[in-house]
Amino acid sequence: MTSGSEFNEAGAISGNDWVSAFLEAGTKFEPGSQFEYNSMNTYMLSAIVTQITGKSLFEFCKERIFDPMGIKRVFWESCPKKITKGGWGLFIRTEDMAKLGQLYLNKGKWNGVQIVPEKWVEESITPQILTGREDSTHYGYQLWINGDRQDSYAFNGMLGQNVFIYPDINMVVVTNAGNSDIFQTSLMAVKIREAIKNLEIGNKPLDENFSAYSELMALCKSISGETVSYPAIVSGGWKNRAIKESVGSTRGRTAAYKSRRGDFKKSLNYFNMRNESLLAAKWLRKIDGKIYDIENNNIGVFPIMMQVVHNNFTDGIKKIGFRIDDNGFFFIDIYEGDALYALKCGFGGKRYVTNINMHGEMYQVSLESYCKTDEYNRFVLRNEIVFLEEACSRTINIYFDDDASDRADRKGTFIYPSVPSGIEVRFFETPGGEMLIDAMKNVSPEGLGGLQGIIFGKIIKGGVKGLFEDAIKNMLEPKVRGVLSQW
Repeated sequence: MTSGSEFNEAGAISGNDWVSAFLEAGTKFEPGSQFEYNSMNTYMLSAIVTQITGKSLFEFCKERIFDPMGIKRVFWESCPKKITKGGWGLFIRTEDMAKLGQLYLNKGKWNGVQIVPEKWVEESITPQILTGREDSTHYGYQLWINGDRQDSYAFNGMLGQNVFIYPDINMVVVTNAGNSDIFQTSLMAVKIREAIKNLEIGNKPLDENFSAYSELMALCKSISGETVSYPAIVSGGWKNRAIKESVGSTRGRTAAYKSRRGDFKKSLNYFNMRNESLLAAKWLRKIDGKIYDIENNNIGVFPIMMQVVHNNFTDGIKKIGFRIDDNGFFFIDIYEGDALYALKCGFGGKRYVTNINMHGEMYQVSLESYCKTDEYNRFVLRNEIVFLEEACSRTINIYFDDDASDRADRKGTFIYPSVPSGIEVRFFETPGGEMLIDAMKNVSPEGLGGLQGIIFGKIIKGGVKGLFEDAIKNMLEPKVRGVLSQW
């Protein structure tokens, strides 16, 4: 990480020939004299492997490393010139990340076979240059030397993807989770590193600690989604086990359960699902087969962060349709560019997985949907889309107008569903605006070059920061209108 090249990740967003752009770029300092992290350095290593071997870096690593280690479910993105990106874009399972950590812990051996030269491993984990950072003071070859314990080091990725290796205690710690910090410093990483740094090694087992164990079990239960949110207790309080149920009628309905607490929890879940099912049954049949033209088509299913990181940008959503298939499943059809994404909705806590082909790159998404009404009594279809191989998610809330196209009075209500003449779609994404703004601050404008770089520099470093942050928020949380086109 000492090339000093002015061509960095920001430049890769706007160009297709990354090798030429890197070689033609200027340098900020004498190459080799100081540290500056730049993922394009790693991309160039990938390009060198391809030039020498005639294979992509992915093919080379698959043959030499992944296949011998039994790493089968792995994919590595390539640039527009079909060169493996190298510095990012690797999709790999957590347990396979741990295998790579164990490979290095074993000095390049796997099942007794030396698949990476031991000399290379030792040289790559030797401090090569000062980073100027407090948390990881030195850098090796593509590795952070973190100094948490004797000879410790780490593989680091964005948004909480880490492999921490601690040779003195023969330990590998792997994380793969969405974080609130985009780069290597994060609350989760700090907690793990502090815990390991202060870890005392001994041969005697720990004393039993019932309180700590109970807290751990409660945390595990919460993370697994086993806890239930309770509505307000009414009509005599907890002893009467009474809850209120709304079924869209003018009178509220109250049901009482005086049996075990577990039965009460099941009843709550049942009523919540029943109410949603009643709402869904009435409205979803009404919008079956309806398609809405989207007025502003600069928005896509992909979160902005994913579009930037993968250099894969949306063609814009043109239409949104709704349909029920022959098996009774409800689909939201997203017409984006020339592609059609048929998203299968899961209600009542169910999730369904859909494959999305984004310009030749396949991504898996999991969709959970909810039927609600808002404060204006509009029908709302809330959709939480999780990108399973990513640390990103997208929420799409669809509000149906109370301007009914199939009623003389033009009114559609909770009790009398109709065919709305228009929809309002609101998009939210995780990671959100704060993270993207912080990431953009860490991007050097020199990597863009020319007028684009000058403008970018003025926005980030200059006096229009507030306008830039407002623009980011509007880009990440847009609202668009749709008009009924098929009726």
